[in-house]
Amino acid sequence: MKRLWVFAILMVGAGLAVFLNLGLSQVAAQRRQAPPAARTTTPPTPTPQPSTAGIPIYESSASSSHSSSSTKSTAPTKPVNGQRRQLSPLDQLRVGGFNLVALDGTEVPIEKLLMAGHPTLIQFWQTRCEQSHAQIAYMNDVAERYRQRGLVMLALTIDNPLQRREVGAFVRQERMNYPVYFAPSNLYRLMSGGATGTPQTYIFSREGRIASRLIGWEPKRWRPALEAALEATY
Repeated sequence: MKRLWVFAILMVGAGLAVFLNLGLSQVAAQRRQAPPAARTTTPPTPTPQPSTAGIPIYESSASSSHSSSSTKSTAPTKPVNGQRRQLSPLDQLRVGGFNLVALDGTEVPIEKLLMAGHPTLIQFWQTRCEQSHAQIAYMNDVAERYRQRGLVMLALTIDNPLQRREVGAFVRQERMNYPVYFAPSNLYRLMSGGATGTPQTYIFSREGRIASRLIGWEPKRWRPALEAALEATY
């Protein structure tokens, strides 16, 4: 009887062994037939690159449209670790390749007129603008008082250069005693930043930074503001 039980147990154990071996063989076969799983990799995070976009010159203005302010200019920041310092707004004009047209029709590179280390006044105007007319007397006065102090003045008309004869006659009639040139349209767009109308007056410090920017001409408001900005540049 005992032998029968032992024989039965051995038979059951042998059956289980065969079953397990068969199951493992099937699993191995499935693994061999299945294609290898695709490896997934996380793409490397791109390194941010410094922006090289230029900053429009009008964004450096110390005053916004239809407002005025005068601030004492600070010296340009020294380069750090051998890096080149950012050009001042006036330096941007010098190296921008802008050519002005004189009243006699000759082209003059603007860098020949903008002297480094001098306070500078640049005005956009036009003969058809009444406010430009009203500002002429004050501009003549500024030219007389500040010329000996090294102020560089440029009156840039946005009139068509083909009207040189008419503009020249207007300059003589109004006795404008400061330099007058025709402004290239790209220079006007750059400095005005999309603001339309004349006159537009810019005061630059000795370091080439914009000390004041005024649009229009209201003598009671703008004359004190311009006087303060001019004095702040010295």
